[in-house]
Amino acid sequence: MAVLRPKPVYPILSAIRDQLAEIAGVATCKIGLETGLSPDDYPIIRVVPVKLTGKGTAQQIVFTVYYGDAITESDGGLEAVYESLMALGEAIRLVLAGLQGVYSVNYIDTITDEDRLAHYKIFASRFELLVGAAARA
Repeated sequence: MAVLRPKPVYPILSAIRDQLAEIAGVATCKIGLETGLSPDDYPIIRVVPVKLTGKGTAQQIVFTVYYGDAITESDGGLEAVYESLMALGEAIRLVLAGLQGVYSVNYIDTITDEDRLAHYKIFASRFELLVGAAARA
């Protein structure tokens, strides 16, 4: 009898990263949120897995998409940064909604005050991705 195995998580995250990297205006898109970012890295998107659960071939992957830009380099000040990041958040949600059919992706929420790095405004949107039997439930 063949043993059913869940899909490997990293290739799924890599596919998400690759899709998000196609969003216009994004300078860098990676898996994980590193601390050694430079101004040349912004605007950023970072895909960070938060929780992995599952049984058999059913999997749930909860992940956070961090996205941000430099506050000090915006001609329009902080309001312009908020406006551009809200537009970027909408683009991220649209890209992930486009994965429906391949995976079941659910938007959870966005925290707009994830300022982990000085001089940068960072938003954090959480998503749930269901794979296998979990996606069909």
